[in-house]
Amino acid sequence: MRARKAAQYSSSIDDFARIMKEGNNGGYANTWLIADIGKNEIGQLELGLKNVTLERKKTAILSDRTSRSTKSSFAKRPTSTRMI
Repeated sequence: MRARKAAQYSSSIDDFARIMKEGNNGGYANTWLIADIGKNEIGQLELGLKNVTLERKKTAILSDRTSRSTKSSFAKRPTSTRMI
């Protein structure tokens, strides 16, 4: 439900991240690729229980922290899913 709300009502990448962080309980650690075509900007939001990162670029390349391309629904960084 948060993903739909964020996609429908956000006006920027920061707004999308804010909506996705609201009520985040870490139960669905995931990496979201988002774009703001008005500002010609792309972003990668990684949600975890304690670690939330937002990376943004003006170019079409986001850094890949793994040696292979992934298309699954899971967090890329191990710290996003680690239970402490």
